[in-house]
Amino acid sequence: MKFQSTRLLYLLSGILALLLNGCATVEKQGPDKDAQLAAIQSAAVAEQAYRQGLASYKKGDYPAAVQGFRQAADLGYAKAQYNLGIAYVQGQGVTKDYRQGINWFRQAADQNFAPAQYNVGIAYAQGQGVEKDPRQAVEWYQKAAKQGFAPAQYNLGTTLYQGQGVAKDPVMAYVWLSLAAAQGDKDAQIAQQKVAKSLSPEQKARAQQLMPDYSRQYGKPAQA
Repeated sequence: MKFQSTRLLYLLSGILALLLNGCATVEKQGPDKDAQLAAIQSAAVAEQAYRQGLASYKKGDYPAAVQGFRQAADLGYAKAQYNLGIAYVQGQGVTKDYRQGINWFRQAADQNFAPAQYNVGIAYAQGQGVEKDPRQAVEWYQKAAKQGFAPAQYNLGTTLYQGQGVAKDPVMAYVWLSLAAAQGDKDAQIAQQKVAKSLSPEQKARAQQLMPDYSRQYGKPAQA
C-alpha cells in the first residue's frame, strides 16, 4: 500500500482577533496592576504590527510584511512568529533560510500553535533546517494532532502505519486517519479506507473501541 508522502503546510494564517481579554482587570487594585497594563499594551502593539504585516503581504510588499511580522514576533506573538518562519522558508522579503524559518516555527510551536508544531515535525521528517530525525517528527505531529489539527493527524496516521520514527501500529494509524478524515481531509479519507481493509477483525474492534474517546478529545479542529 502506498500513501501520499507526508505534507508540508506553508500557509499564511488569517488575522487573529484582538486579544485584549481582561482589559477591565487593570482597574483592579494590587501589585500586578502595572504588569497587567504593560501586557495589554504589548499585546495591542503586537496585534497592530501583525495586521500591518498582513496588509503589506496582501499587497505583495514582502519586505514591509516581514518588518511587521518581526516586530510582533519579537513581542512573542505566535502567529507572527509562524508567518515570519514562512517568509524565511519561502524567501519572501528575506533571503531564504530554512534554519531561521524553523527557529521561528519552533518559537510559535512552543506556544502550542498547532500549524507551527506541524511544520516543525515536517522539518525533522525531511531534514530541512534541522538534522533529520523521524522520531522527533512524530513527537511534533502528535502535539499538533492532539489539538485537532487534521494535517498533523494525517501525517501521524501515515507514520504509524509505515513505522517511520515509531513502531508500526495499524490500529492507531486508523484512529488518527479517521479523525482527519472526519474533518474532510481527502487524502486521509482514502488512506483510512486502505488501512481499514488491512485490519484484522480484532484490530477493527479495538479501533472502534478507541474512536469515541479520541474523537471527543482530539476531533475538533485546532484554533488557528
